[in-house]
Amino acid sequence: MLKTLIRTCVILFISNAAFGSDLVDNWLNTYNPLLKHYVVKGKKGGIESTLVNYNGLRSDPNFRKALYELARLPSFDTLEEKEQLAMWINAYNMLVLKVIVENPKIQSIKDLDSAFGKIKKKKVGVVAGKQYALDEIEHEIIRKKFNEPRTHFVLNCSALSCPDLANYAYEGKHLEEQLTYQAKQFLANPTKGMSV
Repeated sequence: MLKTLIRTCVILFISNAAFGSDLVDNWLNTYNPLLKHYVVKGKKGGIESTLVNYNGLRSDPNFRKALYELARLPSFDTLEEKEQLAMWINAYNMLVLKVIVENPKIQSIKDLDSAFGKIKKKKVGVVAGKQYALDEIEHEIIRKKFNEPRTHFVLNCSALSCPDLANYAYEGKHLEEQLTYQAKQFLANPTKGMSV
């Protein structure tokens, strides 16, 4: 009897993890093309950066679809650790895009508040069924739980001085390479990063 109960629990756990992973893959299939299409390398005010076509995102129904799907994903806790971190990075960056898209008169999240920290403390979107503030995702989840210093180079705040928004989604299976690449890109950029 106990063996049957244990087997059933293991099967349910594995099924739930596989189901969660499939939903994440579906979400990535919606989110990735948005990044590829609307995030391009460019230069603004003498700063080399990736630039976002917010008007294009605003009018693309797949942007709303990606937000809808992000809100309905199961808890990331069922995913492997690298996949969890990748999804929290994606969620943070997606919610920053959402804030800008919903405020068409601004070009940077910093324009929403004279004190940048205020907007980051407000609940701005739903991830896996729960409302989150950007600070909560960045400091309480990403920095505290994963303790990965390279995340500094992948969390985009929509300001030119921030690390570039990648034109691809982060994925657990490529996360090591993606984190290293983004850190090197930021530090090698003569218009930000290590320039003084």
